[in-house]
Amino acid sequence: MYTHHYLGKTIQNEIIQLLATKVKQKIVVDLKSAKYYSVILHCTPDISHTEQMTLMVCFVTTTTTEPSENVSAMVTVRQHFLEFIDDTTGGGMTNVRLKNLEDTGIAIADVRGQGYDNGPNMREKNRGVQTRI
Repeated sequence: MYTHHYLGKTIQNEIIQLLATKVKQKIVVDLKSAKYYSVILHCTPDISHTEQMTLMVCFVTTTTTEPSENVSAMVTVRQHFLEFIDDTTGGGMTNVRLKNLEDTGIAIADVRGQGYDNGPNMREKNRGVQTRI
């Protein structure tokens, strides 16, 4: 007799992917309501000396509270992971970054800051991601 269960790796991976998609959608909605944002590319080698690149966004949100007579706003700086990037060349990272922003509907024109960490291919004067963007 065969019983169905949700412990198989295929089902677990599918559930994780569905949850990741929902979380990313919520981040994008919040980012779009904030309008302007910064992009952060962080590069760190893993134990096998393979570069691990992450794409993150940083933006500010405000929420207003209305106590009896005063209206105050709570400002929150938010930083969120969006995805891992496989290609660690300056051109490759630029293409992946622009494609990711386009796929999620985030306007590149609303970028107000760029942050790069631990990678000469990101900051390189003539061919790095910073120059290309």
